[in-house]
Amino acid sequence: NVTYLLPDGCTQYEGFDVTKEDTTVRNVVAIGVAMTDLVSCTQAVIQEEASFNFIVKYDQPYTFRFYQGDNSAGEPEFLEVVVPVN
Repeated sequence: NVTYLLPDGCTQYEGFDVTKEDTTVRNVVAIGVAMTDLVSCTQAVIQEEASFNFIVKYDQPYTFRFYQGDNSAGEPEFLEVVVPVN
């Protein structure tokens, strides 16, 4: 499971964008959509959880790099999770 934050009541979770960085390295970004047709939106940050499945094609551990946002220098930051393959 992946926990993510929605920045306000106008944003809805749409899924994950998973891109291959290397043989067993994947970058994962939660995608949100801002709903502009809503009359009123709350400013409350909402925490939600979702999951995704992946197919194991290699016998090496997989590294998932979850996008956390940009740092003060504007560089992307990632949380890395290594999943062993048995």
